[in-house]
Order: sequence, then structure tokens, then C-alpha cells
Amino acid sequence: MELELWHIPILFVIGFLASFLNSLAGGGSTISLPILIHLGIPPLLANGTNRFAILAGNLASALSLRSAGFFERGVISKLFLPVVLGAVLGAYLAIGLSDLVFRILLAAALLFVVVASNLPTPKLNDKDENRPKPKVWLMSLAFFFVGFYGGLIQVGVGFFLIYSLTKFTGFDLLRVNALKAIVSVLFIFTSTLIFIKSGFVVWEAALVQAAGGIAGGYIGGNFQINKGEKIIKRAIQLDALFMAGRLVWDVWKS
Repeated sequence: MELELWHIPILFVIGFLASFLNSLAGGGSTISLPILIHLGIPPLLANGTNRFAILAGNLASALSLRSAGFFERGVISKLFLPVVLGAVLGAYLAIGLSDLVFRILLAAALLFVVVASNLPTPKLNDKDENRPKPKVWLMSLAFFFVGFYGGLIQVGVGFFLIYSLTKFTGFDLLRVNALKAIVSVLFIFTSTLIFIKSGFVVWEAALVQAAGGIAGGYIGGNFQINKGEKIIKRAIQLDALFMAGRLVWDVWKS
């Protein structure tokens, strides 16, 4: 893909929007990844390219939340190994897929995001004595699959992270979002290295999109207006349905 002048604002905006949505709830890649494909980037290249903006946005969001004190080092240390191992396996599987298979998986993932975004979130607990005490092996297994999905396709993983982190930690939304950002950094950074090594990155598009991602992640990390979350989720659901329909149509035509 040759980056044209009119691509630059589009790439910046989708990087901003994806990271902004991810920092508040999730599902930003339901917008950015299909648009990259529709701009002419082959699906597997788009999957690698898109990760730069998501990585940059999650870093910016995590740093802004960390500066406000919403960080839980103990939980991160427990999740590090299963998330990274899952991401390695998922990324290596992804780079071995054909474009057609990836399009089918992406369409299925986008539709699944619509369902996942409507899952009831486990009850948040503000007091330490009310927080769940999960079995370590069960939590490790759950986050291995989170890392695997994030390494493989990544779309909609934020919803699974919110659900899993809330279920296994019981933290309030701000701490869950901070953990979500740093866990996302773990599996996206790991998988991005594999995509780079395998040549599945369009650098010009990735860097422009990442610039938007930094801005979106930082602003989203400081936004913290919980009343807007339902509206954002509904918009993501509609967008996911539209984009999935387009991708199914592309698969059928091919």
C-alpha cells in the first residue's frame, strides 16, 4: 500500500477513535481494522498494522490512570506469563492464516463482539472483604485465552478483559480500566513483535495511526465519564454489525 495524502487524516482519526473507545469500554478495533482493510490493506497486514495504534493508545491510557493511582501491580504480576504465552501462540497462528480464512474469522469476531458487549458485567466490589478470591489456575487459564485471542485477532478483546478482570478481581471500574490497559499492552506488544518479524506491518499507516492512538488513549484515560459508556457500546454494536455484513459480502464475492 502506498500512503496517499488523503489517507493521513483518516488513519489518524481511526487511531484516535479506536484508542479512545478502548480506554473507556472496548471494541475500538471493530472500527479501525475493517477500515484499514477497506483502504486497501490486505487483512493479515491490517491485523499487524492496527496493533501499533492500539498499543500506543493503551500505553497512553495506562500512564494517565497510573498517575491517578489506579494501578494494581500484584494482579499484573500474576497475569503476565499466561497473557504473554497466549499472545505468542495466537500471533503465530494468525500469520499462518490465509486472507480468506482471516476475513471469515474477523466477520465472526465482529458479530461475537455484539453479543459480548451485552454480557452482564459481574458486580463490582468496593470493599476488600467482598472481593472474589479466585483460584490461580482458573484465572491463569482465562487470561491465557484472553492473550491468545488478542494475539490472534484482537477485535473486541476489551469486552472480554472488562468481564474477566471484574469477575476475578472485583475492582471498581477505574482500576479495571487501568488493568485492562496494561494487560492489553502485554499481549499487543508481544504479538506486534511477531507480526513485525514476519513482515505483516505497513509502517507508514501504522505510525500515522499510532499518533492518533496516543491522543485517543490519553484523552480517554482522563475522560472517565461513565454515563457515556452505554451510548458508546451501542455505537460499537451497530458498527460491528455493519462491518461484519460488509466483510461477509466480500467473502461471498470472492
